[in-house]
Amino acid sequence: MDEVDGTDPGPLPVRTGLRGAALTCAELLVVGVFVYIVFRLAERLVIVVVPVGVALLVSALLRPAVLWLRRQGLPSALATWITVLAVWTVFGLLAWGVTVRSTAEVPKLIAEATKTLTDLRDYLVNGPLHLQPDQIDKYTLNAQNYLKDHQAQLTKGVISGAGILAEMLSGAILSFFVGFFLLYDGEGIFEWMTRQLPPAGRLPFDRAGRSAWRALSGYVRGTLIVALFHGVAMGITLTIMGVPLALPLALLVAIGSLVPLAGAVVAGGVAVLVTLATQGPLVALILVGVLVAENQAEAHLLQPFVVGRYVHLHPLAIALVLTTGTVLAGIWGAVFAVPFTAATWAAVVALRQVRAERESPPVPVELSQT
Repeated sequence: MDEVDGTDPGPLPVRTGLRGAALTCAELLVVGVFVYIVFRLAERLVIVVVPVGVALLVSALLRPAVLWLRRQGLPSALATWITVLAVWTVFGLLAWGVTVRSTAEVPKLIAEATKTLTDLRDYLVNGPLHLQPDQIDKYTLNAQNYLKDHQAQLTKGVISGAGILAEMLSGAILSFFVGFFLLYDGEGIFEWMTRQLPPAGRLPFDRAGRSAWRALSGYVRGTLIVALFHGVAMGITLTIMGVPLALPLALLVAIGSLVPLAGAVVAGGVAVLVTLATQGPLVALILVGVLVAENQAEAHLLQPFVVGRYVHLHPLAIALVLTTGTVLAGIWGAVFAVPFTAATWAAVVALRQVRAERESPPVPVELSQT
């Protein structure tokens, strides 16, 4: 019998592959459990998580203005107050303008919608369908009876809506205070968090945090530009078409555009319905064409050149993240999913760079011969 070599050949390649796969699955399982626990905790603390998330987004948008005022020689507190008061003034003027315009144009909207419904009734009776008037009256009566039978549910919804309004008010106050301190001393807060880590983890945390903040700030600014584009274009279009509530509808489309991919479409659908009820199907069809043109301009111009330079995510990834966030957390999930995923990915890329720098061998320095 041949002598057996004393060296150990090591585990078989298949066994090595299985062990690696098992170790990877175990790591993913631990990460999944951690993410699940965090999500469940955030769900229980939604009244805290949502205001803090809103404060982060607003602070990412307004911090350049605060820094500019500080560079002009203003104290940090004064620069923060000027920025916050300017923003609240703008929002107050917008709310006042929308309220005044809505109060003036709601009667016109009701009158034109009533006329459109009357024309639709005449078309159904005298048009190619030749419906009987009693059939239309029956459908109308059924709709009225449905609303009457479900009046209790509607009233309950209004009462619950009052509770939601109280929660929103408390959340807005919390978001204001969090955002104010982030603008006033965000750098100091971040440095304090960095100092709490062991020395070996401070550099990766600093790099990852700053990269995530740059991605978040760029995304918020780019998305605001996209929203302004949609709002201005829709406001001009609705004003030319003579649609009532043009300013509120344009503001609705601008706010909806803050949600990627789907927000502008849903808000634009409301504008199309109002246009259909007041101006007829032809004008509504023209508005649909304007919405399609806006979405094409956003997809091929604004998103790649304004948002894409900060958010290094494929459109398919954005769609999947947006859908997942909406399914898990509703409207707030749709709002937060893409910006915080972009910030997380930027942090991951920064951590990879730090690790690569630490693992790369030092470059030898050649001494020049004299």
